[in-house]
Amino acid sequence: AGKKRLPLYYYSDFFDVGFAYLWLRPPADNYTWQIFNYTGINALFNTQLGSWDVSGNIYTGREDDKDNKLLSQFFGSNPVQEIWKDIVGGVVSFNRDWLDVRLTYMTYINERYVTRDGVVERVDWDGDLERRGKFAGISINIDYNDVVLLTELNQLDLEGSKFDTYMVSLGYRFNSITPYISYADFDSDGEVHNTTSLGFRYDFHSSAAFKLQYDDVKDDGYDGLMVAGDSKSITFGVDLVF
Repeated sequence: AGKKRLPLYYYSDFFDVGFAYLWLRPPADNYTWQIFNYTGINALFNTQLGSWDVSGNIYTGREDDKDNKLLSQFFGSNPVQEIWKDIVGGVVSFNRDWLDVRLTYMTYINERYVTRDGVVERVDWDGDLERRGKFAGISINIDYNDVVLLTELNQLDLEGSKFDTYMVSLGYRFNSITPYISYADFDSDGEVHNTTSLGFRYDFHSSAAFKLQYDDVKDDGYDGLMVAGDSKSITFGVDLVF
């Protein structure tokens, strides 16, 4: 019980531990959402199914973010309060040797408030003050010999409005150096963007890795839903664990 990460994505549980994943910057088109945490309870389980290791997580709770920075960008920098309540979800993972398959599903009720000129306004969707969200996703990851393949496919259905995201990353280990290429895509009504990334990871220590990554972002949003426009960037850094 308490405040926890929403386990929506494959790397959600250790998203803040950069050493745990291949990239320097996780694919934002797939991994960026307005709510990351919840306050509630969960139950974990582990079992064996033939030659498969099976693990799972069942959870419920709510989250009340009184100043949501991401959504504020879409409301003219006005403060936004985002509420996800009646959250119920589950995750199940199947692992066998070099193959890892993960399934996730969550449902919740959404409320939203925007403050304009000091006045708090409750947002409605076609006259409804609440809407139900349904999130479903699958990831299939392969770590075979020196080949690393990471994939995720997700969809959020907000009472008919679909938000589709996917990500594919491919890497190859040359001893302590792993070059990789990645592509991620976000597609909804008006908000459309993708990122192509090239980079490498150099594990120069058992608990430290140097990473360099080039990102090419294409923002094809319309109807006022462009996020930040096209951009290109080069980033480098060191990820550590203690």
